[in-house]
Amino acid sequence: MIKNYFKLPLRHLFKNKVFSLINIIGLAIGLSCSFLIFLHVYTELSYDKHFDNAENIYRMAVKSSMADNEFEAAVTGGPLAKILQDELPEITGHTRLREGRMTLLSTEEKAFYEENILYADSTFFDIFSYEIIAGDYYKSLTHPYSLVLTEEFANKFFGDENPIGKKIKWNNTQNYIVTAVIRDPVEKSHLNFDILVSFSTLYQNERYRNLLESLFAYMSLNYIQIHPDANIDDLETKIAGVVDKHMGERLATYGGKYDVFLQPVTGIYLHSDLLHEMRTTSDISLVYIFTAVAILILIIACINFINLSTAKSAKRSLEVGVRKVFGADRGSLFRQFISESVLIVIISFILAII
Repeated sequence: MIKNYFKLPLRHLFKNKVFSLINIIGLAIGLSCSFLIFLHVYTELSYDKHFDNAENIYRMAVKSSMADNEFEAAVTGGPLAKILQDELPEITGHTRLREGRMTLLSTEEKAFYEENILYADSTFFDIFSYEIIAGDYYKSLTHPYSLVLTEEFANKFFGDENPIGKKIKWNNTQNYIVTAVIRDPVEKSHLNFDILVSFSTLYQNERYRNLLESLFAYMSLNYIQIHPDANIDDLETKIAGVVDKHMGERLATYGGKYDVFLQPVTGIYLHSDLLHEMRTTSDISLVYIFTAVAILILIIACINFINLSTAKSAKRSLEVGVRKVFGADRGSLFRQFISESVLIVIISFILAII
């Protein structure tokens, strides 16, 4: 009996090849379009979620005004994160980043211009988790003129050689030392780099040193890691108090405003469009639009499938009558038609996946 529920639908499909082909292809196209859109939506929603403790990592951003010039920026004063960690127990870690410029990097055999350069604090790997391939994971960014390369960039420069301890000349002037190699970063991140340079390298330039130590110089991307039990609203209130303590007097003198707010690292890509973003971000509204389009396509495909099946059923009244004469009850007829629909859906689903 069960065997017939597979045999009869197949016989019906082969008997009505054109109708079956139109129904299967139409549903498969609708399903495949929906799947592709949902995959894109999933990718957009998964940015920066691969980091360990990602839910506890926040970027400090600022809403500021100076001389009637209001703006929101992803950069804040260099020492701000360290000051906050020293004074607020809810903050368990911090790190600073700064984007580099396009630079000529060279060895004796090779030379490349590279623009995906990021200056990173020695605490970078305490906050952001990357897989280490070679070198000392936690001490690799401690000393000035230290470089951490991604696997791809290390292979481009040194091939199969061990790059640890090798020298790379920076703009034909200073030699930098490779201290570690990490696995290529996941693309689904607002962080974008091929090379990490120790943040302490910037301090070798006196002009940079003074700016990096100023709370009023928007020079650094500051990240903090907070205790899992910390309340964000309460923490932002406390941060405002610390900012007022260290900057309030000078801000009052110039009539400036400096409001720090926290951005979850997992929400930066879709919910942030500030000055000095590290890379082009997207918009959560686009995710909603794509999701709605995918659902609409799926609904249209289903309606089309139902309409075609309904139109065909009118021509099968004779078949139904004959089956009833031979003793077929309502339940068996229902199971037969359902099995035919299920078979078409399964074939369409497989085609859509392919």
